Amino acid sequence: MQIPIRMPDERLAAYVDVYGHWPVPMENISTFSPGLIAFNLSGVHLEVNGEVRTEPVIMGISTEPTHIRYTIDGGDLVSLRVRSSAFDLLFDIDPSVQSGLVAMDPVRHPRLLQIYDALKAAPSNVEGWFGALDRALLDLLPLAKPSGLVGRMIETSIETEGTLGVSEMADRLGCTVRTLERACKKRFGRSPKRLLRGHRLSLTMQREALANERVELMPDFAYADLPHYLNEMRKMTGLNRKQMSDAKLLGNDFPYVYVWPDGSVAETPEDQDRWHAEMGRRYRTNPG
Repeated sequence: MQIPIRMPDERLAAYVDVYGHWPVPMENISTFSPGLIAFNLSGVHLEVNGEVRTEPVIMGISTEPTHIRYTIDGGDLVSLRVRSSAFDLLFDIDPSVQSGLVAMDPVRHPRLLQIYDALKAAPSNVEGWFGALDRALLDLLPLAKPSGLVGRMIETSIETEGTLGVSEMADRLGCTVRTLERACKKRFGRSPKRLLRGHRLSLTMQREALANERVELMPDFAYADLPHYLNEMRKMTGLNRKQMSDAKLLGNDFPYVYVWPDGSVAETPEDQDRWHAEMGRRYRTNPG
């Protein structure tokens, strides 16, 4: 049995990375997404960081790569991997006061409830669920708030390959460091330094995962040297480089099938390369 991973409608790319359905058991697997939402549609057994979670919707809310370990029995569990921007801009959830593992509250999280209700009403198959996600999320787009100064900061960080410090970033944005600090604290409860560090690590980890060469030798390597990068990786994820390449630990040895927004499957290695390249393009061209 395969695990479908589908790219969303292009109009959602600023907020959403991929949809997933998890029909097979997975034990003690790690993920590092800064935003992961699990919709448990039929009471599938789910453990997150060793704790059994029975809520219908669980969110992992963070502003940087976060180490989450999970175990599922497999079944009607649909996931939504989002950019950190999605929580406040699209779902109206304040990540400065709600972070970590958060269960959906129907009163506090009405937009998320709207998505859950759409999934429950959809045909109980992958096409039905993923189509319902597209429609429900597109319905929310007119309500999305502008990304503001912090969004421009992340966009600039993408353009400059994560190489700018806080002072350089403030100069580039035409504001003071203090103004940037206030904006970051208000939106995410984090300093701009912490946000930029997390974003730089995320970009570098993504490059390393997709590249066939040593990341420290790439011309866009954003760290002073390899030990600097490895120390940052350990601080933020809790894992070392060897563990980060462990396919079993990361769940990379499972039978994934990669799906385009129109429902077609990337079947050949060349098609899969194009799929991953498009995901990379979306990541680089949207501030998130």
